[in-house]
Amino acid sequence: MRTKYILIAAGALILIVAIVISVVLIRFDYNTLKPRAERAVYQATGRELNLEGDVKLHLGLSPILAVESVTFENAEWGSQPNMATMERLEVQVALIPLLRRDIQVKNLVLVGPDILVETSKTGESNISFGQKPKKEEQPPEPKPGEDGDGLKSFTFEEVRIENGRLTYKDQRKDTTHTATLLSFQATEKSGGLIQMEAEGAYNENPFEMEGTVGSLAAITDPQDPWPVKLRAKTLGTDVHLNGAVQDVLGAKGIDLNLIAEGQSLTEVATLAGVKEVPDLGKFDLSARLTDPAENTYKLSDIKAHLSNSDISGTAEFSMEGERPRFSAAFESQVLDLRSIMAEEKNNSKKTEPAGQTQSTKQKVFSENELPLDIVKKVDGEANLQAKHILLPRLALTDLATKITLNNGTLAIQPIQASAGGGSFAGQLNLSAKAETADLNVNLKIDQLDLERMLSELGIVDRIYGKLDADIELTGNGDSVAELMAGLDGKTVMSMGGGRINNKYLSLLEGDFGSGLFRLLYSPSEGMDYTELQCFVSRFDIKNGLAKSTVLLIATESITVAGEGIIDLRTEELDLAIVPAAKEGVLAEAGARTGVDIGELSKSFRLGGTLANPRLAIDPRQPVTIISQLLGGKQEPSGIAAVLAGESEGDDPCSIAMNIAETGEVPQAAPKKEEGTITEQLPADMPGKDVLGEAEQQLRKLFGK
Repeated sequence: MRTKYILIAAGALILIVAIVISVVLIRFDYNTLKPRAERAVYQATGRELNLEGDVKLHLGLSPILAVESVTFENAEWGSQPNMATMERLEVQVALIPLLRRDIQVKNLVLVGPDILVETSKTGESNISFGQKPKKEEQPPEPKPGEDGDGLKSFTFEEVRIENGRLTYKDQRKDTTHTATLLSFQATEKSGGLIQMEAEGAYNENPFEMEGTVGSLAAITDPQDPWPVKLRAKTLGTDVHLNGAVQDVLGAKGIDLNLIAEGQSLTEVATLAGVKEVPDLGKFDLSARLTDPAENTYKLSDIKAHLSNSDISGTAEFSMEGERPRFSAAFESQVLDLRSIMAEEKNNSKKTEPAGQTQSTKQKVFSENELPLDIVKKVDGEANLQAKHILLPRLALTDLATKITLNNGTLAIQPIQASAGGGSFAGQLNLSAKAETADLNVNLKIDQLDLERMLSELGIVDRIYGKLDADIELTGNGDSVAELMAGLDGKTVMSMGGGRINNKYLSLLEGDFGSGLFRLLYSPSEGMDYTELQCFVSRFDIKNGLAKSTVLLIATESITVAGEGIIDLRTEELDLAIVPAAKEGVLAEAGARTGVDIGELSKSFRLGGTLANPRLAIDPRQPVTIISQLLGGKQEPSGIAAVLAGESEGDDPCSIAMNIAETGEVPQAAPKKEEGTITEQLPADMPGKDVLGEAEQQLRKLFGK
């Protein structure tokens, strides 16, 4: 019985204590805590915290203090008065310490926080709280009866955010990025670490994040490293961040390992504000981020794979000085740029301005502005070595080059590589100092084996031969179209011999709708290839007009010369194509191919545009060389005249190659005088003297 009464008495005592505690808690004016909190924040940051609503208590085993309408002052230069606003702040505290006015936070809930982080035009951040308030700016001392003791340091078990928003604004670049938090939870773990989970969206792109970071105290203490181990997922991409930051607020002492892998860069690039990145498939990236010096950031141990390409190396970026500067060194086994360039071309077509006609849309040279901002604003240099580089129409091996940006000038030089077993050398200079860019390109190719190079691009059994090329170009403009419109220079290409698969000549015949290409076929039946004796081309370019100095292709059956202009300003073609069958071959070739020889009594003209070329019979001009071979009397001109004027046995390929090398077309040999009709008659012909006298009288009559 005694035990029973003891338990009853103990229970009654606990009940009485609980009632007393409840009465004390209910009667206590928690608004007296507001000045303490506001003063502590002001002393720590120099900014005002305003707790506008009343502090209310919600009783329970763990009482909850709640206040509505909370604001935190922004920096003086900020774009808006408040750096942070909050609809409601809830603090769940431990009961017994609260009686001693010692706030030990169990849970902290932020409802509807709206936080602005911004950078001024001078580069200052509004999260820098280094400036202490002046003495005269200190808040007034508490009134008599108020507790003037500062708040004790407190720890928390859990922080939760509901429907939050974080906005980052860069006044220097006039850019704004917004992240919304549907939910966020941070729980304190052993060792001072904080377990984090978050779900939200960045620039309207959803993301999830989880992991651990250091304590809140370590964020503000540059002597205490702030560990980071986070995993984020967005747009099909996983990102892992592992390491530590020595000074979080100062962004110093960074040592982080980054790993990223995903299905496509296209959507991920939108997070950084980069548009029109082609979808090239899966990618992965790993690197180490450090800051070896003030305002200098280094990416080392870079390893990246994208589709069939890979790259590795280091890159360092310095923000010191008026202009950012970088230095980098990269290596690659394979850089396959074909898909990238093909996608960029497709995207360019998709983004043509509305209202353009079909003819203006179908352009080879893009009118989109070149991305010259980086050339104008950034300095630096990068070395690149690549075992294989694959372009849409060119394959390079053992490439070594240096890329330099200096005060508005881009230089890629020297460019040294091998192409199809031959040499490939050149340089490119682009100056963006003036209102429009100036371009200078020099390129020389020696003995490029076409079969070998094309096989590296996956193209087999098309054309065989070794190509030489010499290209010198200068231009001015802010787009490829503008550069081509004012282009000056020359392009020279030659191939001394080779062969081409006949099925590709038949494709050309189908494209152009002409029997000309059938005459190029080898005269031997059953042959799959046509032997090329030579291909020679030289265009001299002035103010966007490319004039053919020599254009020749020769096979066993026929020699085809071209003459005319390519207008790079409008992309229009105007080239006369002059075929000349070799002696004794024309009739045989016509019979074999089914080509109407009468069709070839008139000149072919290559017209249309670079995007849509058209080859058709030109009714304006008979084909001079063929008309001569068929007994015609019209005089050839230009390169055709030179070739026609050579004696039998002269090699048209040698003549054309000499013209391509020198750029000078020799004068055509003067035509041999045929004499009068009478002079061509046999000397012993009866009546020749009478006919001669009659001819002279007729010539006098007609002034000849």
